[in-house]
Amino acid sequence: MFKSRVKNSCGGIVFGVIFFFGSIALLWYNEGRSVKRYRALNDVESAVIKIDPNKIYLANEGQPVYFSSTLRSPTNIIDPIFGAGSSNDLKLRRDVEIYQWVENVKKTSRKTASGTRVTTKSYTYRKEWRSDLVDSETFKRRDGHHNPSSVPYESETFTANPINAGAYNLTEDLIDRLTWFKDLDGVSTESITDVTVRSATKQFGDKLYIGRSADPNNPNVGDITIAFQVVPSGTVSLIAEQVGNTLTTYSTKKGSEILLLQPGTVSLEMLLNDARSENKMWAWILRFAGFVIMFMSLNALVGPLKIFVDIIPILGDIIECGLSLVSFVVAFTVSSIVIAIAWIAYRPMLALFGIVLPVAFISLSVLYLQRRKTAKTDENTKLFHAVIV
Repeated sequence: MFKSRVKNSCGGIVFGVIFFFGSIALLWYNEGRSVKRYRALNDVESAVIKIDPNKIYLANEGQPVYFSSTLRSPTNIIDPIFGAGSSNDLKLRRDVEIYQWVENVKKTSRKTASGTRVTTKSYTYRKEWRSDLVDSETFKRRDGHHNPSSVPYESETFTANPINAGAYNLTEDLIDRLTWFKDLDGVSTESITDVTVRSATKQFGDKLYIGRSADPNNPNVGDITIAFQVVPSGTVSLIAEQVGNTLTTYSTKKGSEILLLQPGTVSLEMLLNDARSENKMWAWILRFAGFVIMFMSLNALVGPLKIFVDIIPILGDIIECGLSLVSFVVAFTVSSIVIAIAWIAYRPMLALFGIVLPVAFISLSVLYLQRRKTAKTDENTKLFHAVIV
């Protein structure tokens, strides 16, 4: 047991080294990505043209344009098997869930009298509705826990073609961003044209149910439910590049890509401000992710040392905790240094300001304290001479 733990921890050193340098690369990339995105949004702000979506101006060819308009499509989208759908919808999504066995593994770890650590695993099984097929062949206990290897119907998304915003057609770049799905009302087995499929399908609230059980509330493993969601026609606000009568992703002169789309009527300023806020949010998320990866990699690097001290009663746990704390401090310090150096590389003026300001503040504070100390010393000297006189 002890040898296997040492062997595994030594293997963890390799992954620790890889992930340590990977975290540095992630932190560096993130700062560059954030600056590049910030500058691209500024470039778009200075170049974007507000237009009437119902007219096409050839002078705007290849330029970023902004407008708010209602998205429509002359075609209706209907599920070819179940007949679900409605007019004026832009996307229709069929969501299939399968009732299956799911394995849950619980690990417990304890120390023996000799100081070695023993890990045991317990396996439990329960039935759940899942959108993905669960491979029961990988279960620890396969007897009585068999899942189907395939389903008769799969999840699928249907998209209207074309989708128009005024006089313009949306390209795939914009269509892929239409993600505000909502449940489709009025789903019914009456919409199914195939007699065989309709006879095998039951109504289950706003869903359809296909299975061996007569009661959808008491399903069998392998039974499926089918739900439908749509992206309805509605107003959107966007910034995109005009190419003929189409709208696509805009590429700045420096090679950055900008494509902004939000549901509803959103002002140009708000659209850009939201994009800037999102950029800041992702910058902090990736900074935190880089720090966490670095912390975990350092923990992996000191893994063998933790195993050796683990055999020492009581003291071993304290040392382990101390090693984790050291890993945390080192990860925080190195992450901060990497971010600081990246700032110098990508934002030299801002980084310089960030260095000069604290240094100036500290210098002025020290100078002020020294002058106060000198003034107080002079005052005490004068008082001393006055007392003597």
